[in-house]
Amino acid sequence: MSQKPVLSIKDLSVSFATEKGLCQAVKKVNFAVYEGKTLALVGESGCGKSVTSLAVMRLLPDLANVSSGSIHFNGQDLLTLNKNSMCSVRGNDIAMIFQEPLTALNPVFTIGEQIAEALLIHKRITKKQAKDRTCELLDRVRIPEARKRFDEYPFQLSGGMKQRALIAMALACEPKILIADEPTTALDVTIQAGILELMKELQKEMNMGIIFITHDLGVVAEIADAVSIMYAGEVIEEGDVYQIFENPRHPYTKGLLESMPTLQTQKGEKLKTIKGSVPNLFNRTEACNFENRCAYAKEVCRKEKPFLEEEASGAKVACHFHRTIS
Repeated sequence: MSQKPVLSIKDLSVSFATEKGLCQAVKKVNFAVYEGKTLALVGESGCGKSVTSLAVMRLLPDLANVSSGSIHFNGQDLLTLNKNSMCSVRGNDIAMIFQEPLTALNPVFTIGEQIAEALLIHKRITKKQAKDRTCELLDRVRIPEARKRFDEYPFQLSGGMKQRALIAMALACEPKILIADEPTTALDVTIQAGILELMKELQKEMNMGIIFITHDLGVVAEIADAVSIMYAGEVIEEGDVYQIFENPRHPYTKGLLESMPTLQTQKGEKLKTIKGSVPNLFNRTEACNFENRCAYAKEVCRKEKPFLEEEASGAKVACHFHRTIS
């Protein structure tokens, strides 16, 4: 892609200091986000998706440490910014929708107060202007009776309404990058579809890049342009959404797709699963992280870690036998 990325992550590694020792949750992750495009970070729970997003926002807990890499946004490395400079970026240029709307919203402040706060911090406007702008945002994300909702508390809103309020909060300052961490997980299918459609519309209006974090490949097919598959803290396959769905080259990606129900799945039919479990991240070895669960694994997989290799299609995959997988 010739277009210059808005956000570029290179060789990002994040470790956690625990009582058991050092846990390397993210290792040498690379990806880029472009204007008006959506990158989906996909993988099962614990694969490093959310840790990567928190590293971008510089919101990692104290026991976490970025041990290597860079996160470039608009020509500057976010990891080198001081606290005040990062605060001016966070919520203004890069915003995030957190996973659980029930816990992401403060129960003792009204919806309007929480959205207006971001405007008052980052924009030179009065409280009245912030309220007017907040009501416009609530209306924009299709929350009815916006001025009435401004004075309501989170417990007075449904799950779908809370999620829309979080989207309004994240978009208040019209960020260039939006990070959405499992934004539709707890919602029913109808509300989920509405949230996805809303995000696509707002993305088109604002031409913003989106990092969409999910384990749901059905959602990925609906919203993503590009996909990075993560496993055990590493990116093991990446490509555009059509390449990933039509021609997956990594056994893990193939397994994820095969575990999805389809229109042909019969009632009571057991879904396919990926056998085994994720490797111990405390004691990483030189073996392929997936070899203990992989039907294609051979001796080389237990001795030598594969690295991302670009195929003729432009997709990248970390597997010794990706050319033979069908």
